[in-house]
Amino acid sequence: MLLRDLLDMHPDAEGKVGPGVEHFRVIATPRGHHKGPEAVLVDGSKVAFSYQKCLDAPTHPQRVKAAMRTEIQPQVNTYYEARKASHTLVSDESGQELAPADVHVSYFQGPRFHDIAMDVVRAAGGFDAIDLTAETERGLALFTDRALADRWHAHHQEHAVLGLLSAKENLRRPRV
Repeated sequence: MLLRDLLDMHPDAEGKVGPGVEHFRVIATPRGHHKGPEAVLVDGSKVAFSYQKCLDAPTHPQRVKAAMRTEIQPQVNTYYEARKASHTLVSDESGQELAPADVHVSYFQGPRFHDIAMDVVRAAGGFDAIDLTAETERGLALFTDRALADRWHAHHQEHAVLGLLSAKENLRRPRV
């Protein structure tokens, strides 16, 4: 999961993840005499990536999307807690029972998080029109415009179709 999260921070994450990651492996890099990570995708293709590019300072669009995830985290937590309270911690894909430590809330049944977020970004005038608070850690910034934050919360609540997957199932999902 660490490599999956790391890959999500790559500047070309969408292109690198493609249809979803099956697993990772370590390979000899094309340049130099060292080894690096490679993602083996669910379609069998392989994509090498630089972990150093993943660790570079995030771009403003990456920071905005991370802030958007932070902003709606209470909605995601409420969904999980409701499923837990109703004793339905089962994968919505496979029907397999899930241990609380193996549960991932996912957007696999409806529009992707990226698509829901981009609706609001476009309506706001693009990424550059969205100002963020200072962040103490990667992804912990918030919108400075709280009216925009409220519109984002409402839009996410209306359009997100959440479901539960195991960590392995979620790893295989395409993400942006």
